[in-house]
Amino acid sequence: MVEENKWYEQQESRGGLLRTEEELRQALERDPHDARAWVELGIVLRNTGQLGEAETMCRQAVELAPDQPWSHYNLAMVLEQLGRSAEAEAAYRRTVELAPDNKWAQRGLAYLLMELGRSAEAEASLRKVIELTPDDAAAYNNLGMLLGQAGHCTEAEAMLRKAIALNPEHAYAYNNLANVLLDMQREQEAEEALRKALELEPGYAEAYHNLGNVLRLTGRDAEAETAYRKATELMPDKALPHLQLGLLLAMTGRTAEAEASWRKAIELQPNLREAHHNLGILLWQLGRREEAEAALRKAIELAPDSAQAHYSLAMFLSDAKRMDEAEAALRKVIQLRPDDPAAYRALGDLLLEVRRLDEAERIYLAALALDPQDAHVHYNLGWLLVGLGRTAEAEASWRKAIQFAPDDSNAYYNLGMLLRQLGREEESQAMLRKAQELTLRDAQANS
Repeated sequence: MVEENKWYEQQESRGGLLRTEEELRQALERDPHDARAWVELGIVLRNTGQLGEAETMCRQAVELAPDQPWSHYNLAMVLEQLGRSAEAEAAYRRTVELAPDNKWAQRGLAYLLMELGRSAEAEASLRKVIELTPDDAAAYNNLGMLLGQAGHCTEAEAMLRKAIALNPEHAYAYNNLANVLLDMQREQEAEEALRKALELEPGYAEAYHNLGNVLRLTGRDAEAETAYRKATELMPDKALPHLQLGLLLAMTGRTAEAEASWRKAIELQPNLREAHHNLGILLWQLGRREEAEAALRKAIELAPDSAQAHYSLAMFLSDAKRMDEAEAALRKVIQLRPDDPAAYRALGDLLLEVRRLDEAERIYLAALALDPQDAHVHYNLGWLLVGLGRTAEAEASWRKAIQFAPDDSNAYYNLGMLLRQLGREEESQAMLRKAQELTLRDAQANS
């Protein structure tokens, strides 16, 4: 295997090739059964972009040397460049089967699996690469990135810091470390890592994009905008910086610019659900209902299983008093996310508004089973129970609302009026005074 590894090392770059195309063709004229010459010629052709002919050369090598890992490995690389992922994967796996300790094949397989979004399999291959080459900074970086995406932040941080220790100039590792630190709510460290990435690679567009995210989350809007705009300048064909810039602009009340940013994101990536969704919400807020509905429905078309998209459409439809459609949308949210108390709360509110009190009660109780401290649900349940003539239960609900939202003047007022109806005047007066006190305080705070 030592000699085999030396041969792989020679083939890792063009500089490692021992023979030119002309020399290889002459060698094959002398000996058409020279599998090494066929595969080397395939590498030469691959490196010069002649992928179709390179595939032919590599397949000839496989035919002549079916039990040699290098023949399958080089075929795999050609097939990957041709975009034929399934065939490339099969060739990489055959290489690994023939030579389990071949780090190049394990690495190639891992990167292909990452491209295909098969993270668990890619993780296994990357761990094998690290086992074979413990000083491979790129493998640690990619493993850390995958672990971070899977939510395994502690191990991800360790892998990325190992990548940086092995290669202190690894800008990508700093960027990936920042993403993990941000997920761990360590914003200052994330910012430091991103600034280090940009120090190492000043034109690193993704790092500017991620820095914008950190700055926006820490309330530094002007700096965040500068970072996002730099990202759009450096990668003008990418939608995500425009998406994030739009969020920032919308949050700061610059709605026309936000709309332009989201439309640009859609132009660059028409299937970007988040851009259609955000645009729909903005257009709704601007009173452009027909456009808003079209955008929200487009978001659902692109991601039929997005509970968020169905929920936003439901809120839009409810606001438009299209209650049957809104109810259907909310029931879809509950189907997609049965443990989401917000969906039950919204459906309960809708059913209460259309006076389907028994159904609303069942839905509100389901919401409270998921979130017993939801003051909004307790408050509305109080109204519902008054409507059903169950005043003792209504009193209990409003007291719960006060317990979980002690600054809500409405709950005190309604409870006070209910107590007055029940002839408990002293208790009623105490509640009404508290309601008035909170109302005055809120008015002063807003003046």
